[in-house]
Parts: sequence; structure tokens; C-alpha cells
Amino acid sequence: MKLDPHAGLIPADPPMMAGFIFLPQWVTVAYRPDEQDDRIQRVLQSITSGQIKPTLDSSDAAAANKLIRGLLAALAASMKDLAYMEEKEVRLIAYLPEEASPSHRGSSRGVVPYMKINHYPNFGWELAGLKGLADPKALLPIEEVRVGPPDGESERQRIIGVTSLLRANRSNAPVNGSTIRYLPA
Repeated sequence: MKLDPHAGLIPADPPMMAGFIFLPQWVTVAYRPDEQDDRIQRVLQSITSGQIKPTLDSSDAAAANKLIRGLLAALAASMKDLAYMEEKEVRLIAYLPEEASPSHRGSSRGVVPYMKINHYPNFGWELAGLKGLADPKALLPIEEVRVGPPDGESERQRIIGVTSLLRANRSNAPVNGSTIRYLPA
């Protein structure tokens, strides 16, 4: 699924919290080992001497631990093996607030935890409780959905199903098949 990368996306029905919240962020996946090494170096540098250092130097160990865990989790989620380089994947990395529980759904791979996200146009200070959220029923800014592989009848059925789901939710985003060919094991 391709979402507008400039849209304000936050957890759906976020709990009001004191302190900071990690907002979802777009990350281009790094596949090549040299890119991964460079990314690791930049994150470690930001932890030890960059903008994060003041939090580490503060007396709030819990905030520092939360911040470091979030950065390292995002770092791990932003890398994949070189074998997947053709995907050219961009991920939306989101964090589940401590007070929240993930939602779950069944799939052919078993039970999958997930986090609901919403699009809040003109998101700003509302999350801090200063105003009501602008429009909690706004549509996600979906620009395109790709399904597959494998191609063939299975992919055609997924295109029909996803198109139906989008139209039922007032979205006219195009649904296309995968350009990556499936190679059976």
C-alpha cells in the first residue's frame, strides 16, 4: 500500500500521555550492507553525541531507555537482506504506546498483531490535549495498493477483494498486481 508520505498519521484513539510519543515515520529500507552500516553508524552517533544526548544526560532514565529502545527498534525495522532489494520497500514505522494493546487478526500465517493508525488532517497540538482531534474519521491517504505475488487467478482475486474493500470505505485508490515475479520454492 502506498500512503501519502506527508500525511499526518498517528495511532488511532491514542491515549493521552505525559511526555513524548514516537510518531510514525517513513523509512526507506536499506538492503546493501554498506548502506546498513552507514545507517547503524548514524543512529549510534545520534545516541552518543547527537540530539539525543541531552535526554541520556538527564536524570530521567525511563525516558532515555524508551528513546533508545525506539531508535534501535526503528533501526532494525529499516533493514532487510540483500535478497529482497528488488522490493524497494518503504515502511511506515509506528510505535504502540505503553498503555495500549495491539489489535489482532487471523491470517494464513497465524495470528498477526497490528496497530490501527488514523489520518488526522492538520495534526498539531491536539494530541497533547490542547484541542479535540481535527477529524478522527478522515480517510487514510492511500494513493495506491499493490497485491501479489503470485500472479494469475490468485492475484486477480486479491485485486478484486482489495478494490471492493477500498470502495466500501470511500477510497478510489488504484489496485495493481505486483511487478515482482513469484518464484516457487
